[in-house]
Amino acid sequence: MDAEILNVYSNIAGPEPGLTGAHGQSFLISMGKSKVLFDTGGSGGILLANMACLKVEPGSITNLVLSTFSRSVLATTR
Repeated sequence: MDAEILNVYSNIAGPEPGLTGAHGQSFLISMGKSKVLFDTGGSGGILLANMACLKVEPGSITNLVLSTFSRSVLATTR
């Protein structure tokens, strides 16, 4: 089964126009019908804006993996 990894949130914006870069990291890993969001970056607003720019529907995510837990993760996932 093929997997696709999409960088949704990173320190450096791009390469697609409209993406915002900020401290943190988030990847969307797609395999078949599964879509796993690995980490959420440092800002929920930026994460959602970047997802919209990349045409990623939040409701399509089937799993969430948090590699660390901090106040910024808690704020992002609310």
